[in-house]
Amino acid sequence: MNIFLTSVKKSISSLLSLLFLAAPIAVQAQFTYTTNAGGASITITHYTGPGGAVTIPTNINSLTVTGIGEFVFAETAATAIVIPDGVTSMSDYAFANCESLTNVTISSTITSVSDFAFENSTELISVAIPNSITNIGYAAFASCTNLNKVVIPELLT
Repeated sequence: MNIFLTSVKKSISSLLSLLFLAAPIAVQAQFTYTTNAGGASITITHYTGPGGAVTIPTNINSLTVTGIGEFVFAETAATAIVIPDGVTSMSDYAFANCESLTNVTISSTITSVSDFAFENSTELISVAIPNSITNIGYAAFASCTNLNKVVIPELLT
């Protein structure tokens, strides 16, 4: 019986050690970024996560996320994106070729949807454009073949 308990304790200890070592892998940063002028905010430049539903963080390393760079989510397996308040800009092609993307929530602090922003995101079904958006760029939703509902604000130019 003593040998059995010792073996179980060692197994549990080994398992806990593995879980402890594996934890940082699960919580590793999924974004790379550049610091903007002034050093108080950042623009995300690359997404390295597994896909699925993705909420862009409001802060990374105590810096406010204010921008989404070119091609950040291009060709990823993201299925839903939430852009939080505080993000003020998205660059061209930011979500292009996201062939699994079905839903996008755009923050009310963004004023423009950039050129080719969602181009060829073929599974995108609907987009609610917040009232803060006054401009939709060239071909922003080009080749979004399943897009069947877009709510457009009155102030759009």
